[in-house]
Amino acid sequence: MLSDAIGLPVILDNDATAAAIGDFWSGKLDGAVAHATVYMGSGIGSGVLIDGTVFRGASSNAAELGHVVVTVPDGTQVFLEDVADPEAIVRRAVRLGEDVRLGLAGNDYFEDFRAIAMAAARGDDGATELIEYSAQWLATGVLTLANLFDLDSVSLAGPAFAVAGPTYVQAVSRRLDADFFVRTQHPVRVRLSTDVTDAAAVGGAALVMQNELAPRTMGLKTAVTL
Repeated sequence: MLSDAIGLPVILDNDATAAAIGDFWSGKLDGAVAHATVYMGSGIGSGVLIDGTVFRGASSNAAELGHVVVTVPDGTQVFLEDVADPEAIVRRAVRLGEDVRLGLAGNDYFEDFRAIAMAAARGDDGATELIEYSAQWLATGVLTLANLFDLDSVSLAGPAFAVAGPTYVQAVSRRLDADFFVRTQHPVRVRLSTDVTDAAAVGGAALVMQNELAPRTMGLKTAVTL
C-alpha cells in the first residue's frame, strides 16, 4: 500500500534484523565476524550477521530469541519473552504488589515498564530487582544465541533498553564471561547499540544501502522489496 501510494519501492524487514543491519553500517562493530543485535521492544528478537551477511534461515525467521524455551524455578518451561520482556516484568510487578507503590498506571505496559526502569535508575530496590530479574533471563537467552553462532559481538537495541540498558549490558557480559562455551578462545563484546531507541528506524534506512550496495544474505531470501 505504501509503495502504491508514493510510487517508490518499499523494503520490508523485521525490526531486529533492521537494527542489526544498522549496527553493521554504523561502522562500530570493530571487525566482528559473528554479530547479533538483540532487540527488545514489545517482545524480544535478534538479528544475526555473519561477516556482515544477514543470516535469515529457511523462512526469514532466524534467531527469534524471545521463543527460546527456558525453565523457571518451579520447573515450568516457558518462552524467554514470558519472563524477560517489558510486559512480563510489569506482570511480575503486579504479582509482587509493586505496581501501586511504583505508581504504575496499568493501561500501557510499556509505559509502566519505563516507569519501573526509571525508578530503578533512581535506586529503588524493588524496581531494581524487577529490572535485574529481566536482565538475568535475557542473559540466559543471549548465552544460548552466542553458543549457537559462536558470536564475538552482541549489541542491545530497542526502546526497552533506553533507560536500563547498562544493567542489561552488565548482566549479559557477566553471563558470557562465566559460561560462554569458547570463552577461553575469544571474548564476546557486549554494548548498547549506537542508536538504542531508534535502532530499528536507523536500520530501516540502512536496508536501502544493504540492498543496493551489498545485497548478500544467508538463507532463503533478502528483505522483501515491493
